[in-house]
Amino acid sequence: MVSVSGRHNYLGTQKQYRCDANNAPEDTSVPRKAIHEPQLVAPFPPVTVLNLINRSVIFGDWRELVHPLGGTYYYNNNKNAYTSANLRNYQYLQMLDDFVDASRASAKEDSWVLVVQPALFLGEQRFQYYYVVPNCRTIAWLEDLNGILLFRECIKPSEWGHKKLELEAQYWKHFEFFPHHFQMVTSEVRGIRREVICYLGEATILSQSTAASIFWTLDDMSLIITQLANIEELAEHDLIPETGIVFCCRILYMLRHHQYLNRHNQPEARLI
Repeated sequence: MVSVSGRHNYLGTQKQYRCDANNAPEDTSVPRKAIHEPQLVAPFPPVTVLNLINRSVIFGDWRELVHPLGGTYYYNNNKNAYTSANLRNYQYLQMLDDFVDASRASAKEDSWVLVVQPALFLGEQRFQYYYVVPNCRTIAWLEDLNGILLFRECIKPSEWGHKKLELEAQYWKHFEFFPHHFQMVTSEVRGIRREVICYLGEATILSQSTAASIFWTLDDMSLIITQLANIEELAEHDLIPETGIVFCCRILYMLRHHQYLNRHNQPEARLI
């Protein structure tokens, strides 16, 4: 995510990897809006039987949602925007809305999903953000971004095709955290399962396997494959429920991030 102050953050990962360096000059920038090759608080609703089942708390235009794992986040349907900030105790709701309006007016991309996070910088209220571009499976910003933190786990990730893998990984991480409105069908889950099975086959016959750096053990991989099959079976009308979406998007993040770390489809690609 990027803040109006110029400081940057991102949906990061915890494991640290390094890829082989090459002699090319380093370029960790992400051009503005790059998705292709570069060229006030409302009261609680009335307590009724229905609301007891589906209670929804509204803060201005922001609706509180509950993540399948129990956390809360907020969605503004009018502006197609999300935040994970706790709006129950947030004093700058009008500033948040003004930032969203200004960003939307600048982006002029109604289909893009905006994620904004308030932050204090030197005692001032600022806003970090990123956009999700569904039809391109990537995230983007409205200004050029110095992606040194985003791409720091590899040395000199200068090729756009290489950097795009990490941007897609962050795209899937977004939906792991904000699954509301995201749709996934059984055929997509089947594709994930086949991809993991391929890694399982490699791990079974090779003593040193790329799969070991993704899924830890053969037993773990088998459990993941079984869980993906269960998610397919529990689908209703071919649509995967939010609980399954969170799991699948987590696996997709791990797969794409692994490909980024190993420079998948790059001239210097190698297996570890």
